[in-house]
Amino acid sequence: VHKFHVTSTDAAGNVSLPSSDFVLIMDFTGPDSSKLSITGVDDQVGLYTGNVKPGETTDDTQPTISGTGTAGDTIIVYVKDSGGNHEIGRTTVNSEGKWTLRPASPLIKGTNEFTAVEVDPVGNSTDPSASYTVNIDFGKPQPPVIETVEDNVGTITTPLQKGDVTDDNTPTLKGTAVPNGIVTIYNNDVKIGSAQVDDKGNWSFTPESALADGKYSIKADATNTVGQTSEKTGSFDFTVDTTPPGAVENLLISDNVGAYQGALKDGDITDDNTPTFSGKAEAGSTVSVYSDGNLLGTAKVAADGSWSFTPSTPLPDGSYKFTTTVTDKAGNTGAATPVVNITINTESVTVSLDTLV
Repeated sequence: VHKFHVTSTDAAGNVSLPSSDFVLIMDFTGPDSSKLSITGVDDQVGLYTGNVKPGETTDDTQPTISGTGTAGDTIIVYVKDSGGNHEIGRTTVNSEGKWTLRPASPLIKGTNEFTAVEVDPVGNSTDPSASYTVNIDFGKPQPPVIETVEDNVGTITTPLQKGDVTDDNTPTLKGTAVPNGIVTIYNNDVKIGSAQVDDKGNWSFTPESALADGKYSIKADATNTVGQTSEKTGSFDFTVDTTPPGAVENLLISDNVGAYQGALKDGDITDDNTPTFSGKAEAGSTVSVYSDGNLLGTAKVAADGSWSFTPSTPLPDGSYKFTTTVTDKAGNTGAATPVVNITINTESVTVSLDTLV
C-alpha cells in the first residue's frame, strides 16, 4: 500500500500543510489459478442435447461453455481451431464462483480446443486453463445401405431380391451406415425398429415380432452420434407369404408305351418306365414328384396352372407309391396328394405251343 500527499511552498519559503493522502494499492499477484477451470460444454441443438464430454462430438455450433473461477473476475475464453487460436468471448464469475459463456458467433466445423484465462479487477491474469476439446459436426450423415434381406426359413433361404416373396416373417436386414450410429427401419414410413451400428459401420436388424402376411416397402435412415439424421434410403419391397399352397389337382399319371396307353389308376400295372405326371397347381409354384418318399424330380407350374413331369431316367421294374407336393414362390410347401400305387413291369410275355392237335 502506498500513500501520497502534496505540499505547496510560496516565494517566501512558507510550506503549506500536506494534502489528504492519496492511497494507491499495488497488486501484482494474479488470480488463484487453482480455481480456474472449464467444467462443461452444453449442447442445446438437435436430437441429442446435454453436456458434451471432452473428445465427444456435438452438432451445436454455439454450445454454452461453463467453468469455475474467483468471484468478480473476468473470464476470457479462447478456442484453437483450424483457423488458429483466438478469443470467442468474455464473461464474469458470479458470487458462487461459476461462469458460463455462449459464443456470439458459430464455431468452425472440426476440432475445437477451449481454454480460459482469468483476469482480476486490476488486470492481473492467470495462465491458460487446462484445455477442453470437443468436435463440431453439423452435417447430415449419408443414408445407410440395405445390402441384404435374408430369408432364413423353409426350403428357400437365399437372400431376397427386390420384389421377391418370402415365407420368413422375421427376415434379417443387413447393411452399412455411419459408424456407432443408429439405423431406424420403416415400413411404408412407419417405424418398425432400429439397430445399433458397430464401429466398423455394420448393422443387422431382425424384427422382434413376426410380420403379418402382406406387402412390405422397407426404408431406413441413419442417425450419427451427435443426433443428425440422414435422408431415407430407397425402398426395398418384398412380400411375406406364410400360407401353404393347395395340393395338386387332377393328378394324372399317363402310360405312353405299348399297346395299352392312357391314364393309370391306383393299383394299375404299366409297361411304361417313364410315365408322365401332370395336373393343375398354383401358377409360378413348383411341383415335386416323389416315389416312396424319394424325390424323382420337379416341374415348374405355368401361368395357366398346368405342369408336366417325365422322369429322365427309366424307373426299374417294381411297385411304386407316387405322391406330389406343391411349393410356392415364398417357399411354403402344401400337403401331399394321396398315394397312387403303380407297378412297372416291362418284361415281355412269351407264348409257346407244346402240343399241336
